[in-house]
Amino acid sequence: TLKAIARTVDQFLRRPRELDAALLAVNDDDMFMRYVREAMRFNPQNHVLFRWCEQLYKLGGVDIPPGSLVFAATLSAMFDPGKFPDPEEFSIDPQKRHQEDYLFFGHDLHQCLGQYISEVQIREVLKQVLKLPKLRRAKYDQYNPLDLLPLHFMLEFDA
Repeated sequence: TLKAIARTVDQFLRRPRELDAALLAVNDDDMFMRYVREAMRFNPQNHVLFRWCEQLYKLGGVDIPPGSLVFAATLSAMFDPGKFPDPEEFSIDPQKRHQEDYLFFGHDLHQCLGQYISEVQIREVLKQVLKLPKLRRAKYDQYNPLDLLPLHFMLEFDA
């Protein structure tokens, strides 16, 4: 949850226009979460998931033998033009972005059990953080949004 929040704040700070639009939607949870999910898509909390294939499985016409280590590349999946038309575009258009296509919390049998709690935490923390006046990166912060386990993300705002 914390990594998702940090990476989402980072994405909004890179996109001031989208941040302003998200702030206009802060009192509409569904609309606000459209902005949040789309920001998360550009740098999800997990870029890849590792799984063991337990039985023979055919994926895209390729046989995956039992015992194989499978890398589910969630970051690249978030840019699949078949699921996300114009994938480099930040869009909350429901015709282009379907909630079920975002893979932040897994899918089907491997869906995160904490998804619903985590989504509420992410939404409520972001509502408060993003509203801080003149929110910006701290001058000397060294946050790297690609760090697997970032230690900090220092922000500044006006009081």
